[in-house]
Order: sequence, then structure tokens, then C-alpha cells
Amino acid sequence: MAMFNLFPQTARLDKMALKLEFNTDFTYFLENNEFHDPVLVVTESESMKCSAVLLAQHSSVLREFIKEDNELFITHNKHVRECLSVLYGGEVKLTEENFLDILKFMVTFDVPLAIQQILDWISKTMSTWNLDNASVLLNGSMVAVKAS
Repeated sequence: MAMFNLFPQTARLDKMALKLEFNTDFTYFLENNEFHDPVLVVTESESMKCSAVLLAQHSSVLREFIKEDNELFITHNKHVRECLSVLYGGEVKLTEENFLDILKFMVTFDVPLAIQQILDWISKTMSTWNLDNASVLLNGSMVAVKAS
């Protein structure tokens, strides 16, 4: 497989970060006392205790998982910690190495505000001469995410 440089303007890569704004109304979680808290997020390399409320605030998919179980297993993603950091309100710099895993995570768990920010980042940093190759890469990733 040929390697393509999707981001030839690397000077612009560090200028955009992924960050979500928080809704400070947590009454939904008080009224619906059906969450396991904390939630154990298990990856291929580590386990992390996370707040169910913070994880579920931006994702209805995570909200449903957390209602059913207090463990969430995430595989085939090297950047889970960064994804969780975003859900916790942290800021994560998008790079050529991490954007695809973060995008897969946000699509899988339906976090539309993060997806839009990542797509904006892609459109601002990607070269126009290589959009066809990037489209193939992203379309393949979206199919893989939906199939798993």
C-alpha cells in the first residue's frame, strides 16, 4: 500500500485541539439512578476508572452501555485515554497519528460535537491535492467502525 502525506502543511497541525463544552445541568443523572459509577474502561493495555456521568453526558450510546454494565471494553484503539480526556472536558491536540482513532471512537459512541470538530480539523489541515486518498481512508474507517 502506498503511503500518502495527507497533511503536507504540518506547521498548522498543532494549532487546533479537540475540546467539548459541558452542559452543567446534571439533573438527568440524579433523576435516573440507573448508572453504575464508577465505570471501568478496559483497553488492550490498561484499565481506567471513569465517572459514568462524565462519560454519558456527551454520548447517548455510552449512556446506554453504562446503564447495562460497569465495564466498558474498547479494543483496536491506541488513543482511548485521549478520547476519555475529551469526554472529561480536557483538550487534546489532533495529530496525523491520533485523529483517526479519535474519530473512530467519537463515531462509534456518537459524540457529534467532537466529530464535527475533527472533520473541521481535517478540512483545514488536509491538502487539496490528496482529498481523494483521504476520502478512501476515512470511508474505509467508517465502514470498519460501523461493522464492529
